[in-house]
Amino acid sequence: MNYISYKNASIAITGVPVNIGEQARQFSLTSVHFSPVTLEHFEGNKLIIYTFPSVDSTLCANTIREFNLWAMRFKYITDITVLCVSIDTPFALIRFIESEGLDYIKFASCYHSPIFMHDYNTLISDSIFTGFSARAVICINEKSKIQHHELISHLFDEPDYSAAFKSLIK
Repeated sequence: MNYISYKNASIAITGVPVNIGEQARQFSLTSVHFSPVTLEHFEGNKLIIYTFPSVDSTLCANTIREFNLWAMRFKYITDITVLCVSIDTPFALIRFIESEGLDYIKFASCYHSPIFMHDYNTLISDSIFTGFSARAVICINEKSKIQHHELISHLFDEPDYSAAFKSLIK
């Protein structure tokens, strides 16, 4: 079991550990248009999955904006898709996308399939945040292998954007 911290408390994260070099696990998420989003949709492409609790959190919203900027900068260098995943409903996600003008990243919800959080080891299980996803970055190469994984250790820390993108440019 992994732990992250929030203020002075440890929060348990449950799920299957994610290891560099292993095959990415299949998933079925829901797009903002209520269509399925699966690993197969990204087959042959490089993918960064950013998991987070909610677009209604200031830090999560800022991190999403930053991923959008990084994706914009890298779109001419390499074909990397950033997929932002939370338990938010598609309605909340589309509201956020439209209000922010986020053109370089994609969104999906795991509200219909919380097993995703278990399979990618981001499920918060013992705090006021139980049922939400921890903040994590999972980078998957074009062969569907895990290239980089970062479980963000404190709820208020930002991910290492550079490490995520660089892991897929090797």
